[in-house]
Amino acid sequence: MKTKSILVVSLYVLGILSLPANATVSYGNYSGVNVSYHNISETSMSSGDTEPLFGTPQVLGDSLIFTQMTFSSQASNGVSDITDGKLDMTIAAKNNNYIDKLKFQEFGDLTLSGSGTVNTKASVASSIFITILGVDNSSLLFPEFISVNMLMSDNGNWDIANGIVTGKLWNGQLTVDLTTILAQRGITGHATLINFSMDNTLATQSEINTSSYIAKKAAGLQIASQMIPEPATVGILGIGGLLLVRRR
Repeated sequence: MKTKSILVVSLYVLGILSLPANATVSYGNYSGVNVSYHNISETSMSSGDTEPLFGTPQVLGDSLIFTQMTFSSQASNGVSDITDGKLDMTIAAKNNNYIDKLKFQEFGDLTLSGSGTVNTKASVASSIFITILGVDNSSLLFPEFISVNMLMSDNGNWDIANGIVTGKLWNGQLTVDLTTILAQRGITGHATLINFSMDNTLATQSEINTSSYIAKKAAGLQIASQMIPEPATVGILGIGGLLLVRRR
């Protein structure tokens, strides 16, 4: 439980104690089949949490998987709690591929117990921030920024108003089509270098004689990649199409 006594809080206010710095855990670099992950790190944005929250990742194909998570929030007897963790990395395409789509998924469970109202509750939220730095292996003069919220089951909010909730499963998922977004913004080419950042938040609130708990169990980032079309191939396809039109 992340609570502080009145004395400790007063010391912070008076400046006798300083607020703890955000703790960052670095995982280094990982290589997939057609993409590589660089400078993977997580940062705890809420005080009182024990890092790491996401845990050491593993690579499967071109997917980055987190299964060693200790990411949770709990509260009881009128206390509220927030656990906020940020995941950062740079993703680069390799083998003359480009990053077509990103798909992120996560799931977990929650429990609400006791006799309470809508004020005994749990919630989950995840915001994704993507910065496209390179297109067709060339740096953009000005990066393209994308931000979107993950879609959660039940809108990511639960309360005890309709009865005790025990071991309820929840999930979230999001797909970002970088190729389509670039085309919509009038940029020719495909993303080959991006920065990926995700801010994950779990929150719980309780009343007297109630408790709430929510946790993430696993999460995964899947990259869909394609080969960058060769200029010569594009030219041949264009000539073939023109000949076909003439024959018709």
